[in-house]
Amino acid sequence: DIKLGMDEIPRSVYDKTKQKLEDDLSKLKIELNNTNPTLSNQDLLIEKSLHSLENINEIWGSIELCDKQKLQNTLFPKGIYYNKEKHDYLTKEINSFVLLSTTISNSYEENKNGTNQNISDLSHSVARTRFELVTSGL
Repeated sequence: DIKLGMDEIPRSVYDKTKQKLEDDLSKLKIELNNTNPTLSNQDLLIEKSLHSLENINEIWGSIELCDKQKLQNTLFPKGIYYNKEKHDYLTKEINSFVLLSTTISNSYEENKNGTNQNISDLSHSVARTRFELVTSGL
């Protein structure tokens, strides 16, 4: 734009170059959207992450303030808020891995204890057979 404005290049060269660069950029964006990120050792990463999450209290107690801030920002990306009237902590967002693992863990425990079964999941009740007294037609 500056070279065009300073009359260093002709408008036709500018337009052709701009169009070529925009086309190349569009192709790269499409290519980038179609690539699947690959992560070597995904299972190991998940296993280590779950282990760390299980021991979060010990990790928190053993790290310095700077690392605590990094951990807090990782777990709660939008921060933690304190409600002084209710003496309660509030979060607007929880790390998706933490949220997913908590949900899975809670569902597992509820299923294990038999407390996570919706009534609609249970078999429908069948009407009992009735015992009718036979009356004579007097």
